[in-house]
Amino acid sequence: MKKVLVLISAALFILNLSAVAGAVLVNGDFETGDLSGWTLGGGAGGSAAAVTSITNLADGSQFFPQHGTYFAVVTGAPSTSVFLDQSLTLNAGDKLSGYASLDSSSGYGGEYASVTISGNQVWSLDVAALQGNYGGLVLWQAWEWTAPAAGTYNLDLGVTIQAADGGISRGYFDYNVLTAVPVPVPGPVWLLGSGFLGLIGWRTRKHN
Repeated sequence: MKKVLVLISAALFILNLSAVAGAVLVNGDFETGDLSGWTLGGGAGGSAAAVTSITNLADGSQFFPQHGTYFAVVTGAPSTSVFLDQSLTLNAGDKLSGYASLDSSSGYGGEYASVTISGNQVWSLDVAALQGNYGGLVLWQAWEWTAPAAGTYNLDLGVTIQAADGGISRGYFDYNVLTAVPVPVPGPVWLLGSGFLGLIGWRTRKHN
């Protein structure tokens, strides 16, 4: 009986080998209440935090998460980009999606919030789009991107400020989700697993 159980365990392990390779996005919705899983990068002077709400720069009203309790705020610094970064190993067809917004008191175009994946800008919003280039707030906007091939990608959520104009620009980010495509079990693995299960059936019948 002990040998049969060992064979069953081996067969199940082989048949589930493909499931272990799935990608993981850590703390994509910031519901830990902090920035676990993310690294702050870019130039000096910027900052980031997970918050439950924030007073927006446009009219002093409160801005809230798109989903859940927390969202990330990335505050820019003059003449540089500031961003939260996370490295992901993806399969072709895996989809990343989320929500983003820009809040600014700047009067200059060329300052923007963005979502960038390995150098490919998949979403951005410039200050010039806000209330006639005099700052403002845009409500949550959805974005999504699909991995064109298997590989390692860097997801960056950030803000870029071109010059020191005395204004403030912040990017808001929330509910970043990874939807992984099912990884098919290779034919040889299925055959090996099926062989184990067949052997288990034969041994069971033999002992009966």
